[in-house]
Amino acid sequence: MFKEQLQKDLDVFLNATEFGTAALYNGVAIVVDFRSSSDVVFDRGNIHDVSGSVPACFCKESDIQGIENRDPITIDGAIFYVLDSDPSSGGIQKIYLSKDRP
Repeated sequence: MFKEQLQKDLDVFLNATEFGTAALYNGVAIVVDFRSSSDVVFDRGNIHDVSGSVPACFCKESDIQGIENRDPITIDGAIFYVLDSDPSSGGIQKIYLSKDRP
C-alpha cells in the first residue's frame, strides 16, 4: 500500500507544471527534476576520492528503463549524455549528465 502511494506521489513532484522539467528520452516525452550542478564521486581510491560536480536529474525509474551510460537525453531543449547513475530508490533514479559525449 505505501509503495503504491509513493508511486502516485512521484507524479506530483515530477510534472512540468510544478517541480519538473520537460525531457525527451528514447523518443518519449518524460518529466525530470533537473539540477544544473550535483556532486558525484567518480572513483573511490585508497586515499582520496575522485569527485566533481556535473549536471544531474532525478527521473521516474519507469520512464528510463534500460538507460545506459552515453545515452542522450534532451532536457528543456538541451542535449545531455548519461555519465552514470545511482541505484533506483523508491521508483526514483538519479542520473549524472554531461554536455559533452563521453
